[in-house]
Amino acid sequence: MSSGNNTNSNKNALSRTRQCKVNQRKSVQHLTLDELVATHLTDELMEKFNIRRQARDTLKNFQAEYCKRTKLREYKKRLIPLYAEIPSFNNSKVMLRTYADQCPTTRMGHFQDLAIRRKIQLKVLENRYPEIIDTIMKEAKEHFMRVTHDAGVNLKVYASPGQVGRFILEPYKFLGRTERYDNYLAMRSDLKTKFLLHFGLVRRIFQECVTLLPDILCNIANLRGKSYDIKELDTIFKKYVEEAQNVMKKVHNKVVEIVETNNIKAKMGAPVYHRILKVCNGLLSVYFGQALSRTIDHIVNVTSRADQVPYLKLSINYKENLVLQPTGEDLLVIYSIFITQLVESADKFLVLEYYVKRNYPTKYLKINITEEFVSTSLTKLSQNILLLYQPINVYVKKLDTDFSDIYKDIHLTGSLSASDMIDMSARFNSGCEQIWHYQDYIKKASSMLSSEYFVIGQLILSEYVITIKESLSLIIESIFTDLCQMHMTEDASICQAFEDLKVYALTKPLTTEDLINQGKYMIWVKTVLIHQLRDRIQDMLNNLTKLVEFGNLTKAHMELNAKTVHWLTNIEPILDINSSMYEQIKFEYEERLQATINYVNNTTEKLIPMLGSLDDMDDFDRCREYVNQIKVHLVVLRELRQKITWIVKEQQCLGFTVSTFNTVEQVENWIYPFFHLVKICMNIQRLA
Repeated sequence: MSSGNNTNSNKNALSRTRQCKVNQRKSVQHLTLDELVATHLTDELMEKFNIRRQARDTLKNFQAEYCKRTKLREYKKRLIPLYAEIPSFNNSKVMLRTYADQCPTTRMGHFQDLAIRRKIQLKVLENRYPEIIDTIMKEAKEHFMRVTHDAGVNLKVYASPGQVGRFILEPYKFLGRTERYDNYLAMRSDLKTKFLLHFGLVRRIFQECVTLLPDILCNIANLRGKSYDIKELDTIFKKYVEEAQNVMKKVHNKVVEIVETNNIKAKMGAPVYHRILKVCNGLLSVYFGQALSRTIDHIVNVTSRADQVPYLKLSINYKENLVLQPTGEDLLVIYSIFITQLVESADKFLVLEYYVKRNYPTKYLKINITEEFVSTSLTKLSQNILLLYQPINVYVKKLDTDFSDIYKDIHLTGSLSASDMIDMSARFNSGCEQIWHYQDYIKKASSMLSSEYFVIGQLILSEYVITIKESLSLIIESIFTDLCQMHMTEDASICQAFEDLKVYALTKPLTTEDLINQGKYMIWVKTVLIHQLRDRIQDMLNNLTKLVEFGNLTKAHMELNAKTVHWLTNIEPILDINSSMYEQIKFEYEERLQATINYVNNTTEKLIPMLGSLDDMDDFDRCREYVNQIKVHLVVLRELRQKITWIVKEQQCLGFTVSTFNTVEQVENWIYPFFHLVKICMNIQRLA
């Protein structure tokens, strides 16, 4: 047992030794000299081996170049993406099948065409109805090309999953007969006995309907050449209704003539003949109805096309607001009446039995034009007309917005009342601004075109422009008249001010106070009033220039303006006369004042010596005599006092220094008490 264990341990040691040698060989990396120099050579090694500076620089440059090349190689390596790659599908089969579908295909040959035509021959029907044979052959050729092309593609390219591989032609489900074959035989026998469209009379009437009835009974697309008034359009529509009725009447009369001259009744018998007449009635009804329906569809279609719709004359007028004439509703009424009259015109034709049977009741052909069809057509017509009117309505709305500010003013008088503004200047300026405002609208209206052209018609604006301009001109004329009246009132006020000044300046003052007041007033006139009047005249001339721009002035107005302006020069001599008169009168008043002062002084000097006699008045019994003597002196003193009062007043008026008369006051202070004493003595004497 122990020897066995040793043997196993030796084997394990040998295996581990071999594995270490293998791992050692794998871990050993064999580097080149360039790699060693570039990766392991350092500055310390170069100093240790005493490498010179030049060689050291060369080695460093080599290391830099080697590092650069290594990085470039690393950049060229493709990085492993961090996300899953998008799987790419193999669509080569789809591409091959697409290209195979685009390959050309051989058409059906001439021999196959003849073989198919032989198969479908049935007596002479292929010659009588060649268009049906052509339709069958066209379908067969298309089927042949589709089958051969799909078969060729499937032979060359495998079909994709879910697609049919090889093309297999399915056989016909029934071999010529179905379970409805008995119904077919019954229908065929029924057609042989009841089908009457192939009879000669019916086919002749059919031919007359086809040849005499046009596709449409009237062509309103011809009304695009010129513009029509709505009344003219209504008249033309009525004419079209008459023409359509005449066309249908012509066809009806022709059919009646054919029926009356035909002898099929004798050949086929009365029952078959009556059935044929009903078929002819139905044929007329169908073709009249088709002609009417095509005409109505034509009318609706024309109104939907901008290059064919009848061209109208449109206009706008102003009442309370802008009114478009005719409106879309008016035009829709005209078209509705037109379509209704067209339908009614076809209901006036009698059935054919009425003309070939005696005492047959009055019965009219039934035209298959339903009310639903007419109402649907009118709805489409209404939509077309409203769509055509939409640009016009937008334009009219914009025009209404542009001129909406003046519509209210058109109904007013346009005058300027005195209650609006008290200030004359403000009223005048307001009137001028109103005139400018209305003139701007006149210019705007004048710049408008006489007509605007739309798809449905010509919008005539000349009448509207004339109405606006005339209305605004009347307002401007009324305001201009008020402004002229205001201007003339201002002129008259200025002239009256100058007239009053003239009268006052030439009036001679009666007193010194009046003279001084006149002098002060004239000073105010020269310094203030004249400038105010000059400014008013300047404002008047400025306003005059505005009035001249607005209109023509009357002769009286112009003369009044000239008179007002001339007052500035005419008042100068008057002011000079007043100045001279003032100086002269003032001088005279001063002379009179000085003379009065001298008179007072002289009288006082004369009076004082005479008062010495009062010293002798000491006798009680002679009191009455003394009173009479003193009264004489009192009269003189009273006169002097009046003169002194006048002198003081005059000096104050003239601005002089007030003179003092002390002597007179002293005399008064002495003589009045003495006179009072003497008078008391006289009273005492009287009582005694």
